[in-house]
Amino acid sequence: AKPSYKNPDVTIVNVAPRSGDAKVKEGPPVVYWLPMQEATADALSKTYLATYGPELLAILSEGKTIVVHCQEGVFRSVAFATQLQKLAKSSNSLVGSCAKRVAGAAAAAASPA
Repeated sequence: AKPSYKNPDVTIVNVAPRSGDAKVKEGPPVVYWLPMQEATADALSKTYLATYGPELLAILSEGKTIVVHCQEGVFRSVAFATQLQKLAKSSNSLVGSCAKRVAGAAAAAASPA
């Protein structure tokens, strides 16, 4: 089935906002608003994953989809998706397919539109 913004099995991580406070909007879909700028993408991705990583890994382990969104889809989304992939690979509580799903999302985020 094609993912949709109203699909309860899709969670959106929106790293497009460049300022503001991090927050989670209950859905469907659930949306994680994680503001960052290109210069802070790596550091803030680590910080956000320290806070929200366990929740995001639980979503993936349930076989659900996480879509990482950014305005350009070049820096912030790639930084976040790559670090989420590393976290998934290092987590003992996840099966290998979960890390593969994140890898696919990271590759898609890194591909030019």
